[in-house]
Amino acid sequence: MRAKDYSHLVGKRFGQRTVTETGLIGFKGEARRRCSYALCVCDCGAEEEVRIDTLLRGRAGSCRACAKRTHNESGGGKSGPRSPEYGSWMSMIARCHTESSPHFPSYGGRGICVCERWRASFEMFLEDMGRRPSPDHSLDRIDNDGNYEPDNCRWATSVQQAGNRRSSRLLTIDGVSLTVADWSRRSGANQSTIHGRLRRGWTEKESVFGR
Repeated sequence: MRAKDYSHLVGKRFGQRTVTETGLIGFKGEARRRCSYALCVCDCGAEEEVRIDTLLRGRAGSCRACAKRTHNESGGGKSGPRSPEYGSWMSMIARCHTESSPHFPSYGGRGICVCERWRASFEMFLEDMGRRPSPDHSLDRIDNDGNYEPDNCRWATSVQQAGNRRSSRLLTIDGVSLTVADWSRRSGANQSTIHGRLRRGWTEKESVFGR
């Protein structure tokens, strides 16, 4: 059977890795199943062969050199199970920067990205965010139109996240309660601008109509 051509992946980024070469073949498991690999260079400069199906699913994570040098939270080997914080970090990068991720259209596809500090280092992400308070908490953006960065992220429960959705968050101005999207249409202010003003402590009326 002829090997599938993955040359179109050369130059594409997958998380912290950039594909530099395709067409590599390896074998997996006792059944010796044939697999396609790509040669990738990590942002740290290390080169590593990665299975292409792993790249396309957005599950590649950090290279071995980064994981070994900086933390033991990525799972596998002797490092124990993957930490939930590392899983959140990896998923965040995949949905914003891996076009093959099923969630990319709702994130990276509409311009949402991960700040350079967090893209470069899981440790920086963990330093800024800390451990999630409980298994009921997950990573949430305060401004749904904003990027993944320290000032716009928190660990939140599903109830808190539901209240932060653009479709359900209400602002009450002069006795009238509307969603941020509705106030945006009435005032002409961008939703991101409104959310940013609210985060800076402006009143709801000032956030919608300005000072």
